[in-house]
Amino acid sequence: MKLIINQSLLFKCKQLLFSLLILGMSVQANAQRKLVPLDDQTPAETPTTSNSATNLERWRFGGNFTAGFTDGGGMLLLQPMAGYLLKPKTMVGGGFTYIYYAQSFRGIKYESSIYGPQVFARQGIISSLQAHVEYMPINLKSYTKKDQRDWLNQLYVGGGIIPGMDVYILLLYNVLYDANTSPFGSPWDIRLGLMF
Repeated sequence: MKLIINQSLLFKCKQLLFSLLILGMSVQANAQRKLVPLDDQTPAETPTTSNSATNLERWRFGGNFTAGFTDGGGMLLLQPMAGYLLKPKTMVGGGFTYIYYAQSFRGIKYESSIYGPQVFARQGIISSLQAHVEYMPINLKSYTKKDQRDWLNQLYVGGGIIPGMDVYILLLYNVLYDANTSPFGSPWDIRLGLMF
């Protein structure tokens, strides 16, 4: 049985995530920085703008999640990510995707776990507009071999807006999409997430 994630279910999941993001932003506490009088700073305490990979200020952590439920089942997507700012407008990073899908139809229950790594690059274009490219192979139940799993390559290109340092909204297109092998009903992916 081929897994096709209902577009209506995905849309409802994205609406739920967007609502949670808006709610989270409304109650988010402002970040505070410890102020040290200039006279108390020694040369070792002076802030640096080093390009060193150990500079923790360049790292961003976050990701996105989606959850949706219907009468016959539901879906949960978790996508934790970490990114490193090579330059103020250039980020590279990676993460992991996990999708759990369950559906009952005419008394038959289907469950599946889909997972895999991802690597991405983002480039700021103008203002808050970003270009995004991402390679994400996923591991899923085989359609042709019983009790086996297959790897499916996905390559997303697109972009979106980063209205603040914390939130991103992306519209991506899977250029390797094949309706015969993909568990998704469309090559398009809309993502709402956080990156701190």
